[in-house]
Amino acid sequence: IVADITNPVFSKVIRGIKETLQKSGFGMFLFDTEMQEEKVYQSIDIMEEKNIHDTCLFPHFHHLPMTLRARFPSGLFYTENP
Repeated sequence: IVADITNPVFSKVIRGIKETLQKSGFGMFLFDTEMQEEKVYQSIDIMEEKNIHDTCLFPHFHHLPMTLRARFPSGLFYTENP
């Protein structure tokens, strides 16, 4: 889940994640929230519907509500500064 896919820093990080996953035989879903916190929650709802349990979260807001942490107990990679 990325705050702004047009940010060149995010693009490099996403490419590295994608390449690492592919080497291990995995794929990825990418959600661009366009700097809107509500879209973060919409993305997470979609992930839960699809039974996706792990996520990398690069939000634009400066806090991660505990409700988000609780929704991904098996794996959540979160950074405020990529």
